[in-house]
Amino acid sequence: MRLPARQNLKIQQTKPYDSSGAPAQLFSLGLPTKHDIVQGLAAVLRLLAREDELLHEIRFRAGGRDLEFYARFNVQYPEHFASLTVGVHGRFSEVWTYGNRGRPRTRQNRECEESTLREIAKCLAK
Repeated sequence: MRLPARQNLKIQQTKPYDSSGAPAQLFSLGLPTKHDIVQGLAAVLRLLAREDELLHEIRFRAGGRDLEFYARFNVQYPEHFASLTVGVHGRFSEVWTYGNRGRPRTRQNRECEESTLREIAKCLAK
């Protein structure tokens, strides 16, 4: 089953600015509008495989502040809804939702957070 993807970007700090004067997006998963959950998870794993390199660049732009990534993959069933969130605490987040969120009485929820996704990325890099 293919669920439609929707993106939501949240920039929590107003600095640094890009050349247009708008708040800068710290990173991007690089996902096209029409992608599926598997492609979204693959993009998160690629990002976490480069986490040290990306954080070094982000910390430099943030004046050396100690920042870290967070990630959360959430699936709700039987309503066929999922969400994928990746961000830097207090700075930026990229959120993708798949399907339509409902409120059935028997909703079941499963989550996978950054520590597990990091382990998966390490295993795939070997």
